[in-house]
Amino acid sequence: MIKRLLIANRGEVACRIMRTVQARGIHCVAVYSHCDKNSLHVQYANEAWCIGENPAQQSYLDSNKIIQIAKQSQCDAIHPGYGFLSENADFAEACTQQGIIFIGPPADAIRQMGSKIEAKERVAKVNIPLLPGLYFVAWQLDIAEGLPLPLQQDALSEQGHSIEVRLYAVDPQKDFPPSTGQLKQLQFPEENTDLRIDTGVKQSDEISAFYDPLLAKIISHDDNREQAIQKLLFALQQIKINGISSNLDYLKAILRSEDFHQGLLSTHFLEKHPLDFAASETERDSAFFIAALAFYLTENRMKNDDPWKKNIGWRLNQAPYYPITLRHFSSEKSINKNLSVTQLGKNNFSVKDEKGTLSIECFSSACEDQFQLSISDQAPIFVSVFRQKNTLTLHFTNYSLSFSQQKLSSNNFQKSQSSGSKFNHAPMSGRIVEIFCSSEQILAAGSPILAMEAMKMEHIIKAPEAGQVTQFHIQPESFIEEGSLLFDFQKDT
Repeated sequence: MIKRLLIANRGEVACRIMRTVQARGIHCVAVYSHCDKNSLHVQYANEAWCIGENPAQQSYLDSNKIIQIAKQSQCDAIHPGYGFLSENADFAEACTQQGIIFIGPPADAIRQMGSKIEAKERVAKVNIPLLPGLYFVAWQLDIAEGLPLPLQQDALSEQGHSIEVRLYAVDPQKDFPPSTGQLKQLQFPEENTDLRIDTGVKQSDEISAFYDPLLAKIISHDDNREQAIQKLLFALQQIKINGISSNLDYLKAILRSEDFHQGLLSTHFLEKHPLDFAASETERDSAFFIAALAFYLTENRMKNDDPWKKNIGWRLNQAPYYPITLRHFSSEKSINKNLSVTQLGKNNFSVKDEKGTLSIECFSSACEDQFQLSISDQAPIFVSVFRQKNTLTLHFTNYSLSFSQQKLSSNNFQKSQSSGSKFNHAPMSGRIVEIFCSSEQILAAGSPILAMEAMKMEHIIKAPEAGQVTQFHIQPESFIEEGSLLFDFQKDT
């Protein structure tokens, strides 16, 4: 019997294994790199050991360190999860040689199944069927302990329909580069018998550039495909994320797509069926008014006991007036706008910008920081508000928009200003893989300048127009932070 198990992995997969293993009374030993010391899988474990530096080659891929820790912590077995060392035949063989049970295929089987083409041929020859997920860990433990499988093939049958989506820390508006930073807000709906959420992160965690950017797997189940889609969409609409970019709105757009509902699926689905997942310009403009009102409504909730420092617009014998300058920031650009909020009654407000005024009726819901808004003759809008100091995010049903409060300008209604993103600054934290051109070299528009790597993904930075790099501020293999200046660029005149 296995009594102590080391899990040679991290994140969602390590957490999922621990839930099953601990339910069987097995002592779980976790390993972690320096940046993972406060991660969820470390907190779930009965015991945790630091395995090394942040790069995977120096931690989660160091088989010698893992086996050494397994022996020091007196573990009977090692579970590799998936990825990392799970398909490393030498690691499986080394575990066996050290008298440690490897939870997975024997080393010879890993070598034989390393080629997908050869693996399919071998499976086809012996008519091996595929097993439904029961997502498997408990059965792996049974096999490792020499027990028979709990079910035979003739006992398995289909039950309804299930769909899984993977929530990633990436930015769809920039062609999906990884997004790093602190998860200032992360809220999931409650799990139930037809909704499963596998995650390895929690609110306030740091998403680093060293590992896979997976945040969670969300799986729904129902009697048929259409009902499973609707259940999954409803679950995604309840998720709240702030602090990093994610593909949440993109996933919701897929599940709303009529082509997806009709089953017009292929590996080219996203190319053939462009998705409208971002807020429209009209929705964004309305959101400015709602954001100004949300700042006003949440002002009294801020932890500030000094009434002289509160900017809630109180005036003697006049309706409360609240001036504010907001900046909407996205991956593409930022926009400034000056607004003012006037409270006309308990639930009635007038919000004004340089172009006009909106009358908004607002009611708080039973949940904290959720509001129901009525604007003119529009249908009621439900919005969830997340505020940290001078930054506020509005979570609508199908998209989210973020705003920051700026210092009030001297002219309360000066023109809005826009500024484009800076292509010569690092779009993410990561490692410089390669520099493709030399300084002073004449480049055509679209020419690759350098490649960055973060979270197992590579991002190519290209010249937006003809010109030349006059000076590089980085070198290959250096690790740089998001927003760092990469090079100076002079366009061709």
